[in-house]
Amino acid sequence: MTTMTAAPPARRRTQVCPGYSIGLACWASSVPLARMAARTTLRCWGLPKETAEGVALVVTELVSNAVRHASLANLESPERCHLMLELTTPDTIRVTVYDSSPRRPVLRHPGDDDTSGRGLYLVAALAANWGVRPVTDGKAVWAVLKAGQQ
Repeated sequence: MTTMTAAPPARRRTQVCPGYSIGLACWASSVPLARMAARTTLRCWGLPKETAEGVALVVTELVSNAVRHASLANLESPERCHLMLELTTPDTIRVTVYDSSPRRPVLRHPGDDDTSGRGLYLVAALAANWGVRPVTDGKAVWAVLKAGQQ
């Protein structure tokens, strides 16, 4: 006798928890933690894997920049940075990284032989929009990504 079972229900996007944030020390070890948090959050939101990978790359670049630049200000005591992910519409993700450095990031166009300087270039390529704004104790660098646009 063959028993038929129903297929599991399709995974639906949820608005139960449209935001996620985590405070991080500005250490290199915080970068993979932030990337994993982004992937997990987008998976919980039911967004496509391709979208999660694009967001994870943007998170990696923005947190890496925060680690590199904010930690230079005080080598004795690690600074803090903060990652915030927001599902602003069912298909729009806003990534914001706060750090204590007031220096604005600069979008460079690195040459083929350059070994660094591609972070914001990648962010600009993946995001529908991105920018920086000053905050009381540093800056916030943000990027808006659309699901399926990566």
